[in-house]
Amino acid sequence: MRGLFGPQAELHQAQVHGVQQLDWPAFRGHCMSLSVIHQPDHPNHEAFQRELCHYFDAHGSAGILTMPTTCYITVARLPAE
Repeated sequence: MRGLFGPQAELHQAQVHGVQQLDWPAFRGHCMSLSVIHQPDHPNHEAFQRELCHYFDAHGSAGILTMPTTCYITVARLPAE
């Protein structure tokens, strides 16, 4: 980040750790919102959906998948010119 803001910037960074607990519709919606996911018109969409369901079933418990999360926060104050 220092390279982006420059050596004179006052730079603060933090990480906030947490978890998301998602049921199947929320997990599927989360995954489908990602830009790298095969959309319904893609030939591999159905296979992806099957594998996504298998993943949820294998790693979830009682209909809930718990996913660790990390939010990275960067704040910079730039020097006045």
